[in-house]
Formats: sequence, structure tokens, C-alpha cells
Amino acid sequence: MSSKIKFTNTHKSTFFATTRLRVETYFKENSISKYANTAMWGKAIFYLTGFVALYLLVISNYFSLWTMLGFTLLLGVFSAFVGFNVCHDAIHGSFSSNSRVNKAFSFLFNLIGASPYIWNISHNVVHHTYTNIPGHDEDIEVAPGLIRISEEEKVNKIQRFQHLYAFGLYSLASLSWVFRKDYVKFFQKRLGNIPRIIILNENTLTCFFLKPFITFCLLLYLCWF
Repeated sequence: MSSKIKFTNTHKSTFFATTRLRVETYFKENSISKYANTAMWGKAIFYLTGFVALYLLVISNYFSLWTMLGFTLLLGVFSAFVGFNVCHDAIHGSFSSNSRVNKAFSFLFNLIGASPYIWNISHNVVHHTYTNIPGHDEDIEVAPGLIRISEEEKVNKIQRFQHLYAFGLYSLASLSWVFRKDYVKFFQKRLGNIPRIIILNENTLTCFFLKPFITFCLLLYLCWF
């Protein structure tokens, strides 16, 4: 059971307010936009183009089995790049002051099997409030019982070998995310310390119906070719 978390009163510690003010002052004094610059847009275009190109190469069936396997491995890498370098930044509102632009890029999360709705709660709200605090930050829950990353976690004998199997297990993380993780979090009454009430709206419908539909269509199309 996780312990209750108490934060230092902002009147007693001005660290956060001071840091935020200095960052905002830096951007203002140097006339730097808080949103995406040329390098960030270039990065997004590169990863998205690479993702689409690799997917088309995989379904083209023009190459040998080993070449196709190489394309598939690269596609997995680019999927991660798109997720953590494009969608992640978009959900943080980093691309544009226009919320529709950020929403459009965050929607791409669905194409790689993740839910932007669940990610926004578990990462933007929970993770950035309870960063790396065991029992509260669900972003650091990596294969509970198999991977132990905190001294507060219960010890399991098999964890003596986690340095041997962790990398192989991590390679299956995306499959767990697509087919299990988001749905488990969807039905949880709490995400971290944040209570959840399931309301039928655009976000929940997208998470529960659109994401699996897109995943099914992509897999079906891939198998067809």
C-alpha cells in the first residue's frame, strides 16, 4: 500500500516558482518561442516520414525475408521515436499555441497502439506530480513482480536475474501497452492518487473503440499482404 504524499508548502519553498520564473524570463529575454522551433518540426517530419516509409516497405513484399525482418525491426524503433518524440511532446502542448495542432499530433498515438487520453492522465498529471515516487507514479511500474526498481518494492527471488531478462522483457512492453496496459488503466478507479470516473465522451470512446479498431485494421492489412 502506498504511503500518503505531502508536498512542501510553496510559501516555505520557492524553488518551483523561482525556477519557472527564470525559465520564462530566459525565453522572453532571448525572444525564443516556448513552442516548436525548426529543429523540432524537422525531427517530427523525419520520424513520421520514416515510420510511413518503413510501413509501406514492409507491406510491399518486394524484398527478401531477412530484409523485411530488418524493415520490421526499424519500424518498431521508429514507432517508439514517433511515440516519445512526437506524440509525447504534442500531448504536453509543445508543438503549437493552437491546441488543435497539438491534438492532431497527439492523435497519432492511436496509430502505434497507445491511448493519448490515458497517457495524458497517467503521464502529464500523475507522473509529473509524483515523479518517480514508488506506489504513486505508474510510469515506473515496469513488470511488477519481475522487475524491481525501488527498494520499497516487494522482493521476488527471480529478480536476482532481472539484469539478464530485463532487456528481453522490455522488448515486449509495446505489446503489453497495446493489448493490456491502457485497458487496465481505463477501468482503474484511480490512476496514482487521481480518482477517475468513467464518463462516456469522445476521449473514452476513442480509447476503448477507435484504438483497437485502428490496431486491428493495420494488422489485418499487414497480414493481407
